[in-house]
Parts: sequence; structure tokens; C-alpha cells
Amino acid sequence: MANDTSKIDANRKHSLMGVTDDADKFLKNLQVDPTTGRLKCTAILTADLEDLSDVTITSVADNQILTYDTASSKWINEDPSAGAGDVVGPATNTDLYLPQWDGADSKTLKNGVAIPAGGLAGLTAQGLNDLKVTNQTHTGDVTGSVALTIAADKITEAMLNAENAPTDDYVLTAKASADGGYYWKEAGGGGGTSFWTAIVSPTRTANTTFTCTTTANTSINDILSKGTVMIWEESGVQKVAVIEGVSFGTPTLTVTIKGDVMASIDAGTLKYSLTKATVLKWAVAGSIGATGTDVANVHFADSKYRALAFQIFAGTAGSGTTTIDINDDDTSITSTKSSITTTGTKGTMAASTSTIAYDSKLTIDIDAIADTTAITDLYCQLFVIDNGLLNRS
Repeated sequence: MANDTSKIDANRKHSLMGVTDDADKFLKNLQVDPTTGRLKCTAILTADLEDLSDVTITSVADNQILTYDTASSKWINEDPSAGAGDVVGPATNTDLYLPQWDGADSKTLKNGVAIPAGGLAGLTAQGLNDLKVTNQTHTGDVTGSVALTIAADKITEAMLNAENAPTDDYVLTAKASADGGYYWKEAGGGGGTSFWTAIVSPTRTANTTFTCTTTANTSINDILSKGTVMIWEESGVQKVAVIEGVSFGTPTLTVTIKGDVMASIDAGTLKYSLTKATVLKWAVAGSIGATGTDVANVHFADSKYRALAFQIFAGTAGSGTTTIDINDDDTSITSTKSSITTTGTKGTMAASTSTIAYDSKLTIDIDAIADTTAITDLYCQLFVIDNGLLNRS
């Protein structure tokens, strides 16, 4: 070692004889205490962790911690381990299900409910509600929490969204065009098979005519004839008429009707009845040479009827025009009257849209007579249908 005692600074700091630059850093800086004259160490501790005898540092990485290793009796660097909590789950679970607490100890989980389509980001208010296991308990008209029950006395007429208000003995009937899909209508009698049969693919051609084909309607030419009653709907409103005549073609039939005007036909609603209209009849024998009121027998309505048409006939033709009117309690029920003109024996068929009440008095008047030669033997026919039949299916 080199001996060098020639250097001293103002702080009386001496370099230790024989200490070289490669000596231990803790011994490199010594001072002479000015009071005692003794040497003292003023070494600055600038050592690293690995300089400590009980610390071993290897492969340092970000976020590592220093932990004690009992096996080596050393402090070593390592990655932090996952914490050991006290929450436990089920032995098995369903993939992509949300867990739920099982009990109130905040420590036990159970298999939950499925995540809805679209994942958690697609949850809506309804979707969140669907995840609920229990619901609000309902009271009042509807009771229960999971399976809801409508109270027995809560379904009343006022709760139904029907198109119209009911009358006693009316029935609730399905109707696609009605508000809520239902309306109240007068009950029809009978039962069993359908009273009305639909005509397939009819075509309206005028206010009093329509066509159909035997191709779409098998044997229809053997069914439709004078007196057959027809019903249909226009914008959901029922209409009714009676057939005046049919012109048969191949394969098309042209049908003429009297009663309600056929302005349009709702799809699938034109139907016929195998039961023909009821015909109320009057007769006046002899020469019809004068006008008059209540000139024949009287009919008192034995049911509620819907009048459809009125027509007259002569036993023997005259020359001129004979006109007859039909009355319900002395009020005409046709807008136009039935007449026989020139030398014919068959009068025009006059449409009627009147409803005839029970016990109404039905009579005929002679409004005009042939001015040259009077007809002989007058016959009158009023075509009606029992109003209840209109409500049958």
C-alpha cells in the first residue's frame, strides 16, 4: 500500500494511510475529530439492495415486490400473488351466465341468469326487467307476483274494447274491422253448420249486380236463383239484398239484386243462404179499375223482419200503367213503387231497406191504374228475411 501523509484540508480531513481507491466504500472517507484528535468514519451509505447480505435480487421487473423467503432466509423479489378472499362460488356453473348472491352472507355465489342477446351492452330496460327473479306483487284487478291472476269479478263489459254498446240479449262477435276486433250484435237462433255460404272471388259490376264463376264456385248455378238472400259488408257494415234474377253463362254468372245498394264488397264477405226469403202475399180478384188504400188482406208481422223487395203481377194484362204501394203501419216501405206497364203481366221489383217491427200492420194501396184497359186479378209479393237470421254465422 502507498503511504501518503502529506495532504490535509481545512476541515482537517485526512486520507488514511494505505487506503487505496479500490478499498471498501464504507472506509474510504475518514476524518480527524478536531476535539479528540481521533479518527472517525464519515462514510456515506450509497449501497444498493443487493449489497445487503440477506437480500437476493434477480431479474428485476416492473411492479415486483420484496418478500421474505423462509427456505433461503433471504429477502427476494417476485411478482405479487393474487389475494385469497372468502367469497365462494358453486361447484359448477353455466357459461355466459351472470352470477347471483346465494343468501345474505355476502360470501356465497350461485349460478345466475343468462346474459341477453347482444351482451351486456345490449341490455334495455325491458331486458334488465327480464333478468329479475321476482316481480312486484300486484293487487287489485290483477293479483300475484310471478303467475298473475285476473280477479274473477273484474272482466266487465266496460273493460271490453268493443266497437259498440250492447243491448240486452246481444252477443259478442268477432269482427276484424271493428275497434278491438269485436262488436255486439243481436243473437241469432239455431246452431250447427253455417247458415251463410261465402261466394268465392265475386266481382261487383254495378250497384245492383255482381258476377261470379262456376269455376271458383262449384254448382253455384244450381243454388243462386230469385228469392235467394245475399249478405255482404261494406267497410265493416252489413248489407242485405234478395236476388231478382240470374243470367247464366259459362263459366260466369251475372246476378241482379234488390235491397241495399252494392257500392262495394269487403273481401270475403259476400255470402248466400240456402234458406230463401220469406214471401208475404196479397191478392185482389177481378178488374183493377180504381185506386184505393188497404185494398186487400192485411198481414201482421209475426217476427222482426228486414224488408228486401216488393213486386206485383197481373192475372190478365191491361193497357197502361198500374202502380202498387206497400205500407208498414200506413207508411210506404219502398222508395220506388212496383208498376206493370203497357201490356205486361209482371211488374218491376222495387227495393226496400226498411225494418219491420213485431205486429206491424202491412197493407197495399193501388196508386195508379191502367188508363186504357185495366188489368185483371192483382197479385203482390213482399220479400223479407227474419232479422235474427242476419246474425247467424
